[in-house]
Amino acid sequence: MIWKPYPYIDITADDYYKLYLNGRFVAQGPAQNDASHYYYNRIEVGSFLQAGNNVIAVHVYYQGLVNRAYNSGDYRQGLIAELTTGDRVLVKTDETWRAKRAEEYMKGETLGYLTQFAEHIDARKSEQGWNELSFDDSAWLPVHTNDQADYTLVEQPTPVLSVYEKKPHSVVRMAPGHYWIDFGEEITGQFTMDAEGVAGEVIEIRCGEELEADGQTVRFNMRCNCTYQERWTLSGDCDRLLSNP
Repeated sequence: MIWKPYPYIDITADDYYKLYLNGRFVAQGPAQNDASHYYYNRIEVGSFLQAGNNVIAVHVYYQGLVNRAYNSGDYRQGLIAELTTGDRVLVKTDETWRAKRAEEYMKGETLGYLTQFAEHIDARKSEQGWNELSFDDSAWLPVHTNDQADYTLVEQPTPVLSVYEKKPHSVVRMAPGHYWIDFGEEITGQFTMDAEGVAGEVIEIRCGEELEADGQTVRFNMRCNCTYQERWTLSGDCDRLLSNP
């Protein structure tokens, strides 16, 4: 029997990453931690690679606050990754990588005792296909490398977050342009949908755990100091609210 080493990627980001290979979502992480004991994820990626050229794309989120969720108000933001097979490093983050700020994410209010931001997304400013092999990133800026980073990196002892698709239990048209989407249970997740409309048209998304007293609207102004009311501005094409798969 001939043993072939499987390719894997070691990756982490301050504060959070979503990893794509050849346009396919791979994983997201790491679990919350701090610079003195910072987690990275080791992920087998053989099934995502192909013969010939491949593209690694990462969406990095830096919160920049010190609160009950993150300790990131220290300007240590960054990304580090290595793609390895056996004892050979195939690709690593260096000055050849390129980056761009995701301009479609507009400034939003802080929620939940400053632990999160409302996400108001303007699809007119998004770059379609940025994680695809065919995307031309020549207009993006080269990254800055930091040889003085003071992280102590530790492999995350728990599996990466399990991400899967869950369909709504029911969708009810309450009024023209007003839909009630019920998932049948309380879940933690990221809402996604497709929409097509006039450029600049705004969809308001409200999330909650219960209905208002009238039974016709969701209670999005929560008792936990969170207001789950976000806006999505359409581009005029067929848009997809950012999702993982």
